[in-house]
Amino acid sequence: MPEADAWGEDLQLALYLLYELHYRGFDGVDDAREWDPDLLRLRQAREARFLDALRTELSDAPRTVEDALAPRLVEPSTSPAA
Repeated sequence: MPEADAWGEDLQLALYLLYELHYRGFDGVDDAREWDPDLLRLRQAREARFLDALRTELSDAPRTVEDALAPRLVEPSTSPAA
């Protein structure tokens, strides 16, 4: 799955299932699987794939709240009617 589409259902479903082991777990799955080293490594790799894609996609996004809101906080100037 290293080449899985970061926005695709396979990677997102894998992350959901791996996270769910920590939240509620699954009926019939030993609670100790939450800390299985292989599953933790798998989750880390899937998270890294998704975060890399997210950072690439948002590379032009504002870096701070101030940068994002500054253009919206300027009142438009009105020119006198001719």
